[in-house]
Amino acid sequence: MRELFFRRLLLLVLHEIDSFEKHLQHLLASDYPTRTGFDLIRELLKELSNRKSDIEQISKDYSRDSQGAGERLRSEHRKVTLLFNDYLPALESAQTQRVPWEIVAALERLADVLNPGHQLLLSCNEAFNYRNSSKRRSFARSRRP
Repeated sequence: MRELFFRRLLLLVLHEIDSFEKHLQHLLASDYPTRTGFDLIRELLKELSNRKSDIEQISKDYSRDSQGAGERLRSEHRKVTLLFNDYLPALESAQTQRVPWEIVAALERLADVLNPGHQLLLSCNEAFNYRNSSKRRSFARSRRP
C-alpha cells in the first residue's frame, strides 16, 4: 500500500475512533433505567482504547511491512465501523427518556438474575414510549355492520 493512501486511511480511522469516543462520552452523561447501559459504554470505551493502541502499533510497523500494515489497518477500520454501527443505535434508544423505564428496568434486572454474568440491554421503538401517548393507535379491529 502506498504511503499516502496509508496515511489517509490512518487519519480516517483515528477520526472515526475519536468521533465514536466523543459520542460514547456524551451517552455516558445520559440516563439509563439500569446500570447495563453505563457498563456497556465503559466496555466500549476500553475497546476503543485497545483499538487505538493496535492502530499505533500498525502505524509503527508500516516501515517494515507496508502491505501487511495496510491490510491490518483496513481490518481495524472495518472492526471500528462495525462496532460503531452495532452499538450506538442500541445505546441511544435504550435511554430512560426513550423507553418505558419501569418495564425495561424490571426486565433487565430479571435477565441479570436468570442469566448471571450476562447483561441485557433493552430498547424499543418510539411508538411504544410513554412520551408518545398523544399518538395512541387503536389496535382493536373495526366491526363491520
